[in-house]
Amino acid sequence: MKKTLSVLLAIVMLFALCVTAYAENDDGSITIDNAVTGEKYNAYKIFDLTYDDDNVTYTYTTTTTGSPDAFLTALSDTASPFNAVKVGTTDVYSITKKTGVTDESVISWLKSNISKVSASNKLAEKTGANNEAKWENVEYGYYYVTS
Repeated sequence: MKKTLSVLLAIVMLFALCVTAYAENDDGSITIDNAVTGEKYNAYKIFDLTYDDDNVTYTYTTTTTGSPDAFLTALSDTASPFNAVKVGTTDVYSITKKTGVTDESVISWLKSNISKVSASNKLAEKTGANNEAKWENVEYGYYYVTS
């Protein structure tokens, strides 16, 4: 039951995170509705998000200088559901989802590679209470949530 709930929650969060939350102070939030009381939830920022009018751009910045970090290596692998294109001579990579890739395969890939994400990209753990778990004042981005 817990494993099924975790997968369903991840799918729901994937769809929910495609729309960024707006707040008065231009900070985002992530809310898990129907959260299980006492359940621990973790959120990981996978990609940065920027807006230019109606255009949304996802980027990844490598966490090491001189050699790729573990997540970038996985991201650049042919098995990755994403395209990662280096932006000029920077440590920034433009990210797009490969054509024909399903949301289920993205979730499966993220689940198997989440340990490679920098620890600094992990938000503080939240515990479900009153049917909710919520992170406030988070940077806009593409997040993966686990329980």
